[in-house]
Amino acid sequence: MPLSRVSDAGRLITGGLADAVLADDLQLEYVLQGLDRSRLELVMRGIRPESQAFAYSPELPGSITDRIDLAISALKGSGAVANLRRSAIAPAGSAPGR
Repeated sequence: MPLSRVSDAGRLITGGLADAVLADDLQLEYVLQGLDRSRLELVMRGIRPESQAFAYSPELPGSITDRIDLAISALKGSGAVANLRRSAIAPAGSAPGR
């Protein structure tokens, strides 16, 4: 079933209302914050991270979607995405490592 908020996933899993959640690694890290990880298993973590896809409006011309893809690739290559990931999953009140 589709989720309106990824934050609902943890409650559904731990409450027995869902058997699995499919999300990207960053979303899963967000969901796992504050949950008892001993009850959860990340069975597909890190499998083919290069195949992450993005949905674009069919109204966007191909030249713009190509530019978006290149910009995302550049951000990943420069380490900006990794820094954002560390910032997003750092425990509250702590400074993320650089």
